[in-house]
Amino acid sequence: MYRVFSTIQAKGLVLVAALLLVAGCGGGGGSGGNGGGGASSSSSSSSASSSSSSSVAVAALPAITITTDGAAPIVDKDNYVAGNMSITAADGTSAFTGRLSIKGRGNSTWDLFPKKPYRIKLDSKAGLLGMPKDKNWVLLANYSDKSLLRTQVAFEISKRFGLAWTPRAVQVEVTLNGDYIGVYQLVEQVRVAADRVNITETDDTTPPAAADGGYLVEINERMDDPVCWRTTKDVALCIKDPDPSNTGQQTYIQTYIQSAEDALFSADPTNPARMIVTTSHPAPYTRRVTVYIPR
Repeated sequence: MYRVFSTIQAKGLVLVAALLLVAGCGGGGGSGGNGGGGASSSSSSSSASSSSSSSVAVAALPAITITTDGAAPIVDKDNYVAGNMSITAADGTSAFTGRLSIKGRGNSTWDLFPKKPYRIKLDSKAGLLGMPKDKNWVLLANYSDKSLLRTQVAFEISKRFGLAWTPRAVQVEVTLNGDYIGVYQLVEQVRVAADRVNITETDDTTPPAAADGGYLVEINERMDDPVCWRTTKDVALCIKDPDPSNTGQQTYIQTYIQSAEDALFSADPTNPARMIVTTSHPAPYTRRVTVYIPR
């Protein structure tokens, strides 16, 4: 069963995004407006702009404060730094206080941009800002997206399409070691778990066929994971879970996905009896693919 994303829904989503963007920009205002002797059209425009701006309700965002032990800097993506984190909800109430470990994340987003993304691991599972309990979280910087809307809109489209899982996310303001570092997106880390990617957990002792449906595979052009390969159509894939995986599991999932690709590029790719493919995009530059092939 496929859910149709109607034109009306799409237009509504774009309209919401546009309104949020306009609200975020604060509306235009010309130079002047306070001086006397201005033309009536300019005065009228300023008055209308002022009236329009005053009618926009600005909602407070939840605030995250992170203090690393000894104010230690977070310098790379490999080494966690211990510290404390507190979250204040939008209404001013305390939403979380606890210990965490934090490190950098991303690739070009970590290396090229001054606003850094972070990976967070809590000492104990906790539900943050209405999201289910877990230890693993991400703070996306979204530095190259000046609207701070693109990832959120992508998540919303994913949910409306009814994909198997879409990461939950909340926009927050972040202060790190006393420095305000901007608006971030607190997002669920992509991982195998009941409230995340809900597939059968396996390890390298599980027989390949018994692990059917229990593989997490990432399209990854960097191919920097232990087990990566390219399909005949040159798609770079890496096994994320099970980790580690054995040779039998690797052969099984590679053959399984290649069968799906072969069906897609066959002379009869639209025949529903051949296969069904669903895809999800939990984060920028990342795609998770689940393939079902009738036997």
